[in-house]
Amino acid sequence: MANIPLYNASIPHFKTGLTVLSQILTKAALHFHDAPDEILKATLIEGMLPLPGHVLLVSNIAKKSLTRMAGIQVDVWPDDEEDTVEKLIARCERTIELLDTVAPRDVDGHEGDKVEFRLGGYELKMTAEECLMKYAVPVFGFHLGLVYAMLRMKGVELGFADFLMPGVGPFWLRRLLVTADREDDREVRLRGLSTSQKR
Repeated sequence: MANIPLYNASIPHFKTGLTVLSQILTKAALHFHDAPDEILKATLIEGMLPLPGHVLLVSNIAKKSLTRMAGIQVDVWPDDEEDTVEKLIARCERTIELLDTVAPRDVDGHEGDKVEFRLGGYELKMTAEECLMKYAVPVFGFHLGLVYAMLRMKGVELGFADFLMPGVGPFWLRRLLVTADREDDREVRLRGLSTSQKR
């Protein structure tokens, strides 16, 4: 179980993931500028939900978590309008804007609230904290990771840093500033998280 406030365990995490998603989709749009439909058709195996569906799931999990965690009512957004990469990117940015409207006081204190929702024909009952930590966060990361994998498979130049830097970048850069007088150390650190490093 989380030992940090519900807000800190949710909203910053979702915003970072959506920032990653927006940035890797932007790279994909540049990579496929002559054939943008290739992105929309991307899957890992035949019969799998294509890439746009996973983008929408990432967005929807973040949105629905607001209601499930704290009873915050949000508008329903149609899932059939994002038919271009640009619209998928806009969906990510719109979701981040929604999360920006949520303050800690809106979420914290609801950890023990009862949550009930249906998943795959089953009705789940848990606390708000359990819903976040055991369902929302893992599933959010699962679909985000699938989008990354699909784009890598399609040849988009992505590396570990594309996935990591939106979250740890400020801390890493702060460390670089501390050691900036050691150019050899700085060079090693820069190379260590270069986007050319493939994982």
